[in-house]
Amino acid sequence: MLYPDDEAKREELYAILRSRYVLLGIAEPAFAGPEPVERAELIRLLGALYSARPAPDVLRDARHRELRGSIAGEVLLRIRQFVDQSYPASVNRACHFMVQVAKQTQGRSDTTLLPIRFQNPRLLLERAWAPNKSVAHLWAAHVVQWNGRIEVDETDRFVLPAFQWFVNQEDFLRFLDMAVQFRQFGECYRAPGQKVPILPSADAWCIPGHLPLMNRDRGTFPTFPQEWQQALGDYRARDMQ
Repeated sequence: MLYPDDEAKREELYAILRSRYVLLGIAEPAFAGPEPVERAELIRLLGALYSARPAPDVLRDARHRELRGSIAGEVLLRIRQFVDQSYPASVNRACHFMVQVAKQTQGRSDTTLLPIRFQNPRLLLERAWAPNKSVAHLWAAHVVQWNGRIEVDETDRFVLPAFQWFVNQEDFLRFLDMAVQFRQFGECYRAPGQKVPILPSADAWCIPGHLPLMNRDRGTFPTFPQEWQQALGDYRARDMQ
């Protein structure tokens, strides 16, 4: 998700995080994990850890990537909201909307995980959406599960679910299930006047077909607050030029 087109950086980050996790388990017997690791695997991870860039640099870069990835996920989420609520929907319009709302809310909104600081929608499109488009459906599922704003309880109230998809296997499958739903939406939806979908099948990362997904109903999205309505209505195509 962080490095969709850079296998070397994915491996570098994995080595650092995995090695720290393993070493914590060795140093703290009461630590709930990790699962047993073969000696050869531990040696490989430690070798990768100490031959890579300094860990703080790798983690700082990953944090930067997380910011832009989560924004790409929010773009896809906003497009889905627009469609569900019968608003005109496109990537450009979603970028415009997010920047305008961020100006009203000090960078945050109901679905923003990390503050949006882009000064105009074109920068958001070029620096967040475009590099992460192939994994935007994964980030959209992450955004939904992390802040929980579109989960509802029996009384139809929006509640925060206790998702730990990167720790718990069942939650991980729920995360993948939601990501599949976002990918299928992106592969089918074409913005007005466009000949290709917002998420071409050839570009989107696919969930392995053998995983036992649940096809769970994603629920409904909340309506936009009244004060954001203008941001939906004042979009012009020239804003992206």
